Amino acid sequence: MPDAIHPPYLHVVPSSDGGSARKSVTQMPYPLEVGFEAALVAALVQRPALWRRIGAELDPAFMPTASAGLLLKAAADVARERPSAAPDTLPVLQRIRLWSDEGKLAVEKLDAAKSLLDGALEHGLPDDDALCGGVVPILRQRLEQAAVIAGTMEFAKGKGGDMGRVSALIERARHIGEVDDGFGNMLRPASFDAIRAISLVRRFATGIQEVDVAANGGLVHGGLGIIAGSTGVGKSLTIDQIIAEGLRGGMFCGLVTLELSREEHEARIMANLSGCTIDSILSGEGPEYERARATMEGLFPRMGWLTTIYMESASASVVKIKEWVRRESERAGTRMNLLCIDFLKKVKKVGTEKLRDDEGGERTEMVFDAMRNFAYKDGEVDFIWTPDHVRNRNARKNRKLDVDDVAGSSEKTRTADLVLGLEHAEDDQLQWTILKNRHGPFPLVVGSLPHNKACGRIGPVQRS
Repeated sequence: MPDAIHPPYLHVVPSSDGGSARKSVTQMPYPLEVGFEAALVAALVQRPALWRRIGAELDPAFMPTASAGLLLKAAADVARERPSAAPDTLPVLQRIRLWSDEGKLAVEKLDAAKSLLDGALEHGLPDDDALCGGVVPILRQRLEQAAVIAGTMEFAKGKGGDMGRVSALIERARHIGEVDDGFGNMLRPASFDAIRAISLVRRFATGIQEVDVAANGGLVHGGLGIIAGSTGVGKSLTIDQIIAEGLRGGMFCGLVTLELSREEHEARIMANLSGCTIDSILSGEGPEYERARATMEGLFPRMGWLTTIYMESASASVVKIKEWVRRESERAGTRMNLLCIDFLKKVKKVGTEKLRDDEGGERTEMVFDAMRNFAYKDGEVDFIWTPDHVRNRNARKNRKLDVDDVAGSSEKTRTADLVLGLEHAEDDQLQWTILKNRHGPFPLVVGSLPHNKACGRIGPVQRS
């Protein structure tokens, strides 16, 4: 079975240099093909309008080839000296020749840069919009990742830190490649997206307003969250709801499933986002299937990325999950923001050696501790969610669900930062309870809320 799939409705840009998975996307070369790179640089040094749209956002150090980086560096130097104008071919080549005459640059590098320009011009250059379409998503992704990193650092300072730089990075990302029309920024509905992006750096919300308010905003950055409930109540569906919320926030999400198929999870996520039924999407045909497909295609430009893998519980281990996350992060060119594991309790190994069944709570503690440390201490993912069972409570019908009902071991709930309890209520609704919250009040009964499980929505959510 393949290591991962990338559903057609979600996009991952692979890394081009095979570098360490620990590298931030902001530290890696731009994933540009050689021919496109040459055409891009050639157009930048002779089209002032294109330079004003994206030139200042490109870093010469991250161009895949040295010649392109050299041309871009010279163009940036010329632009800094002539702020009222944009670079063009002649002064850019003159600048490179000057560096060669001063002994700062080998003649061979000068000749290589000229050859790159000549070759690109000979093959013809795409128009500005086509060039922007190829590079703007890459630049935007890097700025958004930089905003996440900056926001995390500011939040770690306490009291939320100074989020001004985060706002500035998000604003830059939004406007990369736009044609300057001379107007200032306006307060508009898109402003809410910028504010929401900042909040996602600090807490991860489920998208169910009543639950998120009761949980003091959601799961903290670097935290492990557990959805606890009986069989069939909707624990795995809640995980899919959480992934859908992450995708709406532009996050890079990963799903490790040890129970349901990848296709079923993906159908649930698409149903949640599109408002169509899970069954219609799984059928692969019919009017509602076509409506779901059309809706998802409209969401493409505004969504994050998802990668999924199915692991057999007998062979699954913490080490294997970590290796997969690192491989997918390298492939995507960015750190994974949200990791969901359905079910973490089925992981029987930390390393290669299976833990004995009689180790009970110690085994559970080791697995859950190791995964939380992957986020909290190692910082390789931002948030981790997993479902878990509760003990049979038929003999205690009138007692409310509490944290001690989580099956297997109390060490799981000790490790978790946020534990949400989910159980059936009257009138076909679901009862939500905050069983534990390391950073907020608990226990706290949220109350009974309606759901639409047929459309993958475990609670009342709003989708614009």
